[in-house]
Amino acid sequence: MDGHIYFVDRYAAPQSIHLHRVLRVLVEETSRYQHIQIFETEKHGRVLVLDGFPQISESDGWLYTEAMVLPALLAHPNPARVLILGGGDGAAFSFVTRDKRVKSVTLVDLDMRVVELTQEHIPSLWEHARENYGGHERYCYEDALEFLKKREPPYDIIISDITDPNESESAAHLLGPDFFVGITARLAPEGILAMQSGEKSPGTKTAHDGFLAFVAKYFAHRATGAVHIPWFNADWSFTLARNCYPLPDFTDPSAMKTRLDAHPHLASKLRGLSAGKLSAMFLGAN
Repeated sequence: MDGHIYFVDRYAAPQSIHLHRVLRVLVEETSRYQHIQIFETEKHGRVLVLDGFPQISESDGWLYTEAMVLPALLAHPNPARVLILGGGDGAAFSFVTRDKRVKSVTLVDLDMRVVELTQEHIPSLWEHARENYGGHERYCYEDALEFLKKREPPYDIIISDITDPNESESAAHLLGPDFFVGITARLAPEGILAMQSGEKSPGTKTAHDGFLAFVAKYFAHRATGAVHIPWFNADWSFTLARNCYPLPDFTDPSAMKTRLDAHPHLASKLRGLSAGKLSAMFLGAN
């Protein structure tokens, strides 16, 4: 094109295609499960790409992670045990370990190579988990649905950061009835599910609303927020769900400020969200 290398993001094709200039190809590997690429890009820093679809970037991965994880930590009175499904890039793991109330974190990812390669080539995503966490951590390299079938002590928060089934054959069987039955079985009575719930735009409204209707079959109380992720060039949604009693009113900035003030170890480390922005995230999604 102009002598440079570009990553071509075809997620929204044929409506739109986005080009990202690549400064260096750090990883080009096919594991047992998927094609893994890590690039150093001109605009977004180091980025992870799986099967040709963008996953996370150094430039705004913190925003994606805060939007997915922070609301659940603020909503739960004592999130001692946390399960992360997917999330092999380490960003959710790292963020969760900032909460001093969290005593145990289990990360379940199908592909060990994603964990190994991001730790080597995008260590900033793993920074806090590798340096400061003093609790119990466990890595399980297996299918998330199979893990949910095991007899495990209940979890206070389950974070689902699984690749969109439309993007990966290895994830195509997930996010169905068996998955949500497994989630509800593994959650403690006050447990919360926090998950990325896909792109939210006029072009994806039918699929997005269908997904939320599916979640509603298994959870009595739900809240969905959305933020713009520049690396995706899209508004991305995140959903919380719980059965025991209603979730907090995330649209109330004063209530969110009160909760953030109660957890300075979380609030002091935020890079993208504040009480006002957190509320706007949920207001804008409705």
